[in-house]
Amino acid sequence: MTPTKVTFDPRVRESLNLFVRALEVAAGDAFIVSILLLSDDGRRLGCFVAPSLPPAFCDAIEGEAIGPAAGSCGTAAWLGHEVYTHDIESDPLWVRYRELALRHDLKSCWSTPILNEANEVVATFAIYHRTPSSPSSAEVDAIRLAARALLPLIEARSSARRPGP
Repeated sequence: MTPTKVTFDPRVRESLNLFVRALEVAAGDAFIVSILLLSDDGRRLGCFVAPSLPPAFCDAIEGEAIGPAAGSCGTAAWLGHEVYTHDIESDPLWVRYRELALRHDLKSCWSTPILNEANEVVATFAIYHRTPSSPSSAEVDAIRLAARALLPLIEARSSARRPGP
């Protein structure tokens, strides 16, 4: 595992944390939300905004490579489209991370890539449940809306890193 170095303005991270926590609280803490940012080289996910995910889980997957069988988030980033895992215990995308997820009582994960204007993945937005579950069509719509709403904050993080004129 290679650590991912993605920089951002601390105010952006705080805004993302508040957004995520508001979603979790609005749902009665029925799920856990994470936002993973794609590294500058486009190969790894890191810089978690996941206030309710167990820190040991976040630490273990920090900087992991995206790919065709990299859990829900790594695969969603690789494919550029949603990956909804109903049951982590039996899903082949989770072979590498299955024991880790189950140890932290994470049973399903619905991940959506956050795409920029050029249709490139810049991050993933994920919802974890403690029971196997699949999103309803209304939940899919809400997830897509949340992912689009996050893009300006993700882009603010990107522009904060670029030197000025």
